Amino acid sequence: MTDRRTRECGFGVDYPFGTIDEATMVLTLDPDFYGDDEDAPKTLRMQYVVCNACEGRGSYVNPSVDGHGIGREEFDEDPDFREAYFGGAYDVTCHECSGKRVVYTVAEDADSPAGTWFARWQAAEIAYASERAYERKYGY
Repeated sequence: MTDRRTRECGFGVDYPFGTIDEATMVLTLDPDFYGDDEDAPKTLRMQYVVCNACEGRGSYVNPSVDGHGIGREEFDEDPDFREAYFGGAYDVTCHECSGKRVVYTVAEDADSPAGTWFARWQAAEIAYASERAYERKYGY
């Protein structure tokens, strides 16, 4: 099992804005979110999945501690640092799940109208995030 210490980070996509009824696990979309989109569903079924950022641990090592990478030499130079690092002394609460170890995700079937709409919306958000990253790379 790998965690943030050993894998490259990608970018995430925010889910539609609305209110979630945790008893029924239904997200009611805010009308301001979908605007004039006639195909937009009013609700989406949700489910819990294990958080990708912390891999279900609820915390991870503070990026300011190991964001530059830590090699064996640093552990060999300071055995107390090694013990503290692997013992969780530098861990922070996961920003993605707020320590809950799970996050919401859409549970609609891909072939349902709501699932199709959500897949289109998510693809558009990913394309937009990719375009913005490209623009920032070249100073736009």
